[in-house]
Amino acid sequence: LSFFFIGIYGGFINAGIGIVIMFFLTRYNRLSLIKTNAVKVALVGIYTIGALALFAYNNKVDWSMGLWLSLGTIFGAWLTSRYSVKKGEKVIKIALLIMVSIMSLKLWFF
Repeated sequence: LSFFFIGIYGGFINAGIGIVIMFFLTRYNRLSLIKTNAVKVALVGIYTIGALALFAYNNKVDWSMGLWLSLGTIFGAWLTSRYSVKKGEKVIKIALLIMVSIMSLKLWFF
């Protein structure tokens, strides 16, 4: 039931959905962060296809910007997935804490 509402939010807004998914998976399913991230990416990929189809059907997609964004995302995902598997869960937790803190400060004050 939780993931149903997470999917609705993710398909509509998508901002910060990765953190929400990772929280639920690590908290309730007791997965490691590496496995959690893999499941998160698969879930986001599934509902992104549906969201993209809906927005494309309504002619609301800027395909040239989307292409560049997807290329950056693919490269970043490839690079960081290799790094996170090599360095382990401790480094992921530290990086996640730093990124969430920075994003919280940015959203709160700027």
